[in-house]
Amino acid sequence: ELRRSWGARLEENDVDGLAKCLNNIAHKLRGIRYHRDNFEQVENATVDRFRTAHVPPAGVAVEERAPELLFELEGFLYQVKSSLDMAAWLLTASGLRSIGHSFGDHGDRVLKQLGSVPESCAAEADELRGLIESAQPVWIDQAVSFRDHIAHSGMLDEFRCFVQDPVLGTGNVSVHYPAMPG
Repeated sequence: ELRRSWGARLEENDVDGLAKCLNNIAHKLRGIRYHRDNFEQVENATVDRFRTAHVPPAGVAVEERAPELLFELEGFLYQVKSSLDMAAWLLTASGLRSIGHSFGDHGDRVLKQLGSVPESCAAEADELRGLIESAQPVWIDQAVSFRDHIAHSGMLDEFRCFVQDPVLGTGNVSVHYPAMPG
C-alpha cells in the first residue's frame, strides 16, 4: 500500500533509504507467504497419505516425524519476526526518531518512541501505536518468542507431528495434526 501511494517518487529520490526498506519488507512478506504455502503443501500431502491407504499399527501410539514441517515453520517465524524488524527500520527511515531495527523487546521500544514523535505526524503515530498494542498480546509476543526459541535454538522439541492413537480393536483411529507445544 505504501509503495502504491508513494509510487515513483521514492525510486527517483530515495530519501533515507525508504524505497530500499519497502523493497526489503515486500521481500520478507513474500518469504512469509512462501513458507506458509510450503508448510500447507507438506501437511496436506501427509494428510492425503493418511486418508488413502494408511493402516495404523495395532495397540501402540505412534508419532510420525516431519522435519520438513519444522523447517517451514522455522522459516515462517523467522520471516514474520524479520518483517517486524524491517517495519521498525521503516519508521526510523521515515524520520520518526531513531526507533531502532528490532522488535526483540516485543515492540515496547517502538511504542515508547512513537509516543514522542513530532506533532506533524502524531496522528499517524497514534494509529500505528494502537495497531502494535492490539497485536502485541495476540501475535507479536508469540511470534518473537517462537522465533527466538526455534531460530536461535534450532529445535522445537515439543512440536508434535501426526500423533496416532493406538488401535484398540475396530473403529476409528485418531490422528492429531501438527501442533505447537503447550
